Amino acid sequence: MSNSTTETPVQGQAQEGFVPATSITTESLPATPLLYTAYGAVWVVLILYVFVLARRLTRVERDLRDVSARMTKR
Repeated sequence: MSNSTTETPVQGQAQEGFVPATSITTESLPATPLLYTAYGAVWVVLILYVFVLARRLTRVERDLRDVSARMTKR
């Protein structure tokens, strides 16, 4: 079996040396506006969630104060 027939074109290209890329195109994400909108929506939902939790916590604290006041009156 001979190894000379197993040489691939990739190996041949590697032996030619470094060839600088002259026509590099910049990649752009076509869904950039959608990505920004999604991140914005996540932040809005997160802020609303924290706001709702804060209101519920305030309500629970108020109820606990009321119950504690009723217990001390007895």
